[in-house]
Amino acid sequence: LRDQAIWQNAGTVLLFSPLPDEADVWPLLAATLAAGKTAALPRFDAVSNDYLACRVLNPQTEIAPGQ
Repeated sequence: LRDQAIWQNAGTVLLFSPLPDEADVWPLLAATLAAGKTAALPRFDAVSNDYLACRVLNPQTEIAPGQ
């Protein structure tokens, strides 16, 4: 994916938090941040009962298990 022009030209990348049997996108999250791009992951909002795209600045401190 990182070799594709669409990723190289993107300023923001929305990823997902994979389940154990899904593709491991954590290296892509690290590459996104290292490239100076804005990275986001979905977060469940109990008030709206919907998922929101939330910016990630530091995956080690900002990502936690949840719905």
